[in-house]
This record gives sequence, C-alpha cells and structure tokens, in this order.
Amino acid sequence: MGARNCIYISAGDHERFASYALENLAGTYDIVVNHYGSDDKKRRSLSSAMRLVSYTTTKFISLKRCYDELVRGRYDWVAVFDDDAMFTCGSIDDLVDAGERHGLDIVSPVHDTSGRVSHRLHLKMEGSHDIRLVNFVEMNFPVFRNSALSRYMDEYDGKLCGWGNDWWYCNVLETNRRLNAGVLDRVVVENPNTSG
Repeated sequence: MGARNCIYISAGDHERFASYALENLAGTYDIVVNHYGSDDKKRRSLSSAMRLVSYTTTKFISLKRCYDELVRGRYDWVAVFDDDAMFTCGSIDDLVDAGERHGLDIVSPVHDTSGRVSHRLHLKMEGSHDIRLVNFVEMNFPVFRNSALSRYMDEYDGKLCGWGNDWWYCNVLETNRRLNAGVLDRVVVENPNTSG
C-alpha cells in the first residue's frame, strides 16, 4: 500500500523543493513532479519521483491534466507546492495533522518575512502557535484534503494559468462561510523574492 498523502510539485530547472522532497520526504509521501523546464540533467535528477510528468505550463493546469490518473481518490491529503519552497520551521506533517485535528479542507504555512509575502494574513502572528482560521489561502503552498481538491478540480476549467486559482478554490470550498481553511503559525516556509 502506498503513502496516504501526496506532494505535487511543479518544478523548473532551478527548483529546490522537488529535490529536497525526493531526498527527505519520499518515504512518507508519494511525490508527483511536473518538470516544466528544458534541462535534461535536471529532469533525470527528478526521475525518482513516484511519477514524473512534463507539461510546459503552470502548476494548476499541469495538476488538472494528471489529477484523475495520478491523484484523485488515492490520498487523504495533497500538498500543491511551488518549486522554490523551503521550510524554515515545521513540516508538511504538521500541516496535515492540524488539518485533520481541526477538520479543515485546506491549510497553509506562514511565509518567512525574508522572502515574498503576497497577503499579510500569511505572515506569522506572534504569540500564535496553532491554527488561525482564515477565509483565504494563497496558491503557493496549500495543502488540501483530497476530497476538497477534487471539488475544485471538478470546477476548474484547466485554463486559468496562475493568479486567481486561489480565489477560485476558496470560492468553491466556501472558505468565507465554512471555517474550513487555516494558516498554521508554527510552520514557516521561505518564499524567495525572485523579482528584480
């Protein structure tokens, strides 16, 4: 029997999280990698993934293309991560545990202030060490209950390429009404600032 949970990573040629996950998390999680780059050496280095696909497109479009075959119904939780993530505190296990404990559909780490922070609610709240219920979880590092991700994949048209997926899945999952989304302050991810 395989892992109960999965990490889906859309990885370019300069990724860092797919390599980390394959080296450190593959015993606990099934790792599915979409390599969208052109470097054959990088592709070979990612070949130990449970499944390696190659769609030259964005994260949610590539996930939509392989979701039914590789993910739907196979796992309890699915982390859908950018390739530049780096945990500075805590782990995906902590996120899954908090999601289970609080009956959430989606949970996210907070973002290290040394990197890019798109939404202030993803900043660590001092004094908080547990879950904060929120109505929005951005798309960089969400961890979904797979049944909730299936609801989004059923609605998602597979065309919206980037910004906006987070608003769409939060709408489908009714995070503004159902108290089913959370941010965990004791899990911190660096989201590198790549601008400039």
